[in-house]
Amino acid sequence: MAKEIFSPFPVANDQILIEAGEWLDDKDQPLIDNELLSKRWSPNSTLKIYRDLKFDLKKLIDQTGLTEKDIIRIANHWYSPGTNIRSSQNDDTYQDITVKKDIVELRHSSHLSIPGPLISDQLLLTTSIILLKKNINDINSASIRGSILWQSNQNINLEGKQPLFPIESISFSQSYNNANWYLDISEDLHSTISGGIKLFLNSNKKQFIDDILKDSKFLNLIFHNLAKQIIEHCLFDDEFQSIEKIDFTFYPNDSIGDLALRLIAQINNSNPRKLFSLVRTRPIEFDRLIQHTFSIAS
Repeated sequence: MAKEIFSPFPVANDQILIEAGEWLDDKDQPLIDNELLSKRWSPNSTLKIYRDLKFDLKKLIDQTGLTEKDIIRIANHWYSPGTNIRSSQNDDTYQDITVKKDIVELRHSSHLSIPGPLISDQLLLTTSIILLKKNINDINSASIRGSILWQSNQNINLEGKQPLFPIESISFSQSYNNANWYLDISEDLHSTISGGIKLFLNSNKKQFIDDILKDSKFLNLIFHNLAKQIIEHCLFDDEFQSIEKIDFTFYPNDSIGDLALRLIAQINNSNPRKLFSLVRTRPIEFDRLIQHTFSIAS
């Protein structure tokens, strides 16, 4: 449904929609049934979805005060309250348009590829029309870059409400008792995620434990480190580090190796062989790349 926007400039309503297709999966099947995900899903899968929209540009201009040569963007985002992680913008999720009076309709296909490890509980899908550049300043219309001219939200309840891997609180040994947490990962990359990975929290760090258990955003603050450790652990496996092309049939579903491949698939133009070379020769650059990919978007 469209979101009512309260702003100091005019915004559009749903009358600008000529056609609003529903969200579909990669097999062209409806994705949502009564706000519940209609397909089987697990935390280590990637959710690939799309939606086709058609807008009446004349109505959009009339309602928002857009003028010739203004530049707008149709953008798509996702956010998961269960992990408090939201998508970062990339070229596949938006379309930039220069407003022209002779254009009657705008067609847009929203494509999103959502990594399962980053979501749980619920998923909020958002499509927005955003002002990028105003050609002529007008006090009666939006003029600031990033102003939202129209927005539609769709909430989905997911089946998977649990963390990706088990979490346990224990008292750490004297040699590392000042650490807040550590990740234990099996050497067997064919092991299941639930049986082969466990996040241990230091029970002596009371405030840290309380923060993690009460608010998932604290767990998300260390998420890029978790992703880094999982990827790095797998990169030092001889079989894994030799992979030059991402292939999700290489390891069983719900396995450690499969999870690492799905994480690496989120890094632009990367594969295990490239990353293994990077972590050996330029570890600081590797760390920066991991932070860029997996840190929470602001």
